[in-house]
Amino acid sequence: PVRTHYELGTRMGVRGTPAVIGEDGQELGGYVPAAQLIQYVRKDRS
Repeated sequence: PVRTHYELGTRMGVRGTPAVIGEDGQELGGYVPAAQLIQYVRKDRS
């Protein structure tokens, strides 16, 4: 599965890890502090 996921990420334009993609398709890529990640996830669910 790693190769499949890697290839999918490449096709989607993901350039690094970690990469979090919200429901709206916006990418939050790279390291972010926990508080910022929580804020991003909560915003996406509201």
